[in-house]
Amino acid sequence: MKKNVIWLLAIFVVILIIITTIYIMQLTTIKGVQENYNEEIDFFDQYKDKQFDVTDFISIMNKAIENNRNYEIKQDENKMFIEDDKYSIKVFLRLDDREELIPMEALLLSEEGGAEKINNLFADIVYRYDSIEYHESTGRVKKIVIYGFTKTAEATLNPYG
Repeated sequence: MKKNVIWLLAIFVVILIIITTIYIMQLTTIKGVQENYNEEIDFFDQYKDKQFDVTDFISIMNKAIENNRNYEIKQDENKMFIEDDKYSIKVFLRLDDREELIPMEALLLSEEGGAEKINNLFADIVYRYDSIEYHESTGRVKKIVIYGFTKTAEATLNPYG
């Protein structure tokens, strides 16, 4: 009888240890996800209401592409990321007064594009966020439209008002 009680107590302790371990692992995972989320928000928010240069523009696109790859966002036959309702990030460039939006994939992922080429072609442009949208389900960044204008146009253009 005493052995049975000891065995039951031992099984109970083992089950309790397993449940506690699983709980701690879940808390750690949740904390990691929250830190990653906060880092993403902080990264994209640092450019709000500011003008920035081509290296920051490239960093924003690279961060969005890295995010899409980490969350395994699918791409179509043209290498364009397909939007989902939780994690995808799309970045577009709108130059001067044109309405056409150029997707980040065409700038960085195409055979004619790349960071070095963008740096060479768009180094004399100043950038700012034109708009930013968030996923309703997660509150994560969904879409950023970046407005690029020439430095000479800056004198006649007040981009914030």
